[in-house]
Amino acid sequence: MSESKESIVTLCGHLYCWSCILEWSQSKNNKIIPCPICNAEVDVSKVIPLYCSKEEHEKKSKNIPQ
Repeated sequence: MSESKESIVTLCGHLYCWSCILEWSQSKNNKIIPCPICNAEVDVSKVIPLYCSKEEHEKKSKNIPQ
């Protein structure tokens, strides 16, 4: 199992990397995409971030859009 970077949770309850979901939505040119697991509608502007320590966030988030 791989570690999620800058983890977010969708409203349908699935965990993803923020950068992965953002890239996927940009490739589809849409902020609303289907969840890769359950196919529920995922609005990228309504995902829930899972926070970490400030130091860990700064170390991981250099190339990840806010």
